[in-house]
Amino acid sequence: MTVRLENLTSRPVWLVLASGESLRLAPGQKSDALADVEVSGSPKVLALTARGVIRQDKENVRSVPERRASRRGAKSGANP
Repeated sequence: MTVRLENLTSRPVWLVLASGESLRLAPGQKSDALADVEVSGSPKVLALTARGVIRQDKENVRSVPERRASRRGAKSGANP
C-alpha cells in the first residue's frame, strides 16, 4: 500500500521518513506516492495529522509481481 501526504497549511512542512530521508511539502503540495512503512507509526506524522496540518491519502496499489501474475492468468485463459 502507498500513501500520499498533503500539506493543508499555508506554511512549509518538513518530515523525516522511516528511511532517514527528509520530505518537504510546500503549502498545499501533495507528496509522491510513498511506501506505507515510511510513515506508519511515526509519532510526528500522527501528531501532524491529528492537528490538521497534513492529510494522508492511502492508495491500494498492487505490487509488480501481483500485476504480472494477473496478466499471465488473463493471457492463458484467452488462448486455450
